[in-house]
Amino acid sequence: MNVQCHLSKIDLILNDLLRVTRSEFLYICNYVKIYISMLAGAKRHERLVFRIVEELQYLDLLTQKVDHIKQIHAKININDPKLINEDSPDKSWSVFELSRLQVEVAVVRLQEKLEKINGMLEQIDPTFTIRKEFMDVVAMYSKNLKENLDIICDQCHKYQFLNIQQEKEMLYKLYSTMSERMVLDMYLGNSEITTEEIVASLRQGIGSTSSVDFF
Repeated sequence: MNVQCHLSKIDLILNDLLRVTRSEFLYICNYVKIYISMLAGAKRHERLVFRIVEELQYLDLLTQKVDHIKQIHAKININDPKLINEDSPDKSWSVFELSRLQVEVAVVRLQEKLEKINGMLEQIDPTFTIRKEFMDVVAMYSKNLKENLDIICDQCHKYQFLNIQQEKEMLYKLYSTMSERMVLDMYLGNSEITTEEIVASLRQGIGSTSSVDFF
């Protein structure tokens, strides 16, 4: 099992995802600043501009989530995995499966933010949208992350590298957003839960804002 290789790949992809997202969000911010400087335009779409800026704050949250995922990866003892006893009450939970869920939920939330921002930008100026090249890169990174996480989950399902039941308190202290804690709670409550089910529950907890992601 080359666990470290796949973990390193995942961390690198997450770093790249943050880098391109930061660049694209800066591109959007610069446009919004120019638009705000046009007094008439800012007044006409004041609420839309506010909501775009609000959605752009997800970059800070995504940065935190990526940092937390990497911190957990650093805590994994790849050199001394324990063979899971079939009678163990903890056999159904895997730190890699938790990592997969956290990564996939974070990326899905990013893609949802991009769709919202794009829709609002089109209302302000139909000629300005998020660049297609960036959307394609996000989709590519999402696919690569899923492939590497699926490989680790498949190869390591018989071994325990970090007992997340025993480390639940540590994980709660590490996770600083409500959505991360919700992912943890839902996974501990049902080891078979899917990303789609978690995202659906998160959507139910979101009103007009993205408060479920805040501290």
